[in-house]
Amino acid sequence: MVRIMKAPEERRSELITTARKLFSTKGYEQTTVSDMVKAIGVAQGTFYYYFESKKDVLDAIIEELINEQQAILRTIVEDDSLSAIPKWTKAIRATNNWKIDHKDEMIELIRLPIMQEGILREKYRASSRQKISLVFAEIICQGIEEGVFVTEYPQETAEIVIAIGKSIRGFLTDILFNPDKYDNSVDLARRKFNAVQEAMERVLGASPGSLQLIDEAMLENWFGK
Repeated sequence: MVRIMKAPEERRSELITTARKLFSTKGYEQTTVSDMVKAIGVAQGTFYYYFESKKDVLDAIIEELINEQQAILRTIVEDDSLSAIPKWTKAIRATNNWKIDHKDEMIELIRLPIMQEGILREKYRASSRQKISLVFAEIICQGIEEGVFVTEYPQETAEIVIAIGKSIRGFLTDILFNPDKYDNSVDLARRKFNAVQEAMERVLGASPGSLQLIDEAMLENWFGK
């Protein structure tokens, strides 16, 4: 059998894509390096040319997920037809839709024991904060020019706003994994999102109710029993 030679970046991307599929279907713990290379028909040494371990390919997957979100947001930020608040709303909605589309994959990653150890999880959060905040800072700058946001520190404010949003991550994760603990998980999640939205609007100096974070469809999709 003749092996197809591919450019290094193309082969690396193929390994990441294959690992993402296998982690989602078989699970991270159950997937072996052998599974990955067999799926694309390459020698085991090919994997170790690009990655030192399965954890390294997991790192690459997480970074790819963040880059995907950033790319989606970038197209919205560069849309000159939108003013700041519609642009913000569209960016939040696009992020939410992306999470719905990748819900199973995201939940599988969150469940991983290696993600619970702290180091990899914090690395993911730090990278996400840095890349996503850069995009939202541009929207904030536009909002300042339009008079709908009030802050002298757009980049720092973007980081604070993102931190506020992530402050309820632990609670929402618990609802996802332990829905039977809560009588009305959708209502509880709604309250948390409403509180976060109010805090964001105050930090940005935006009008109350102007920066919707989530709609009912997504609440039901993620938190409905």
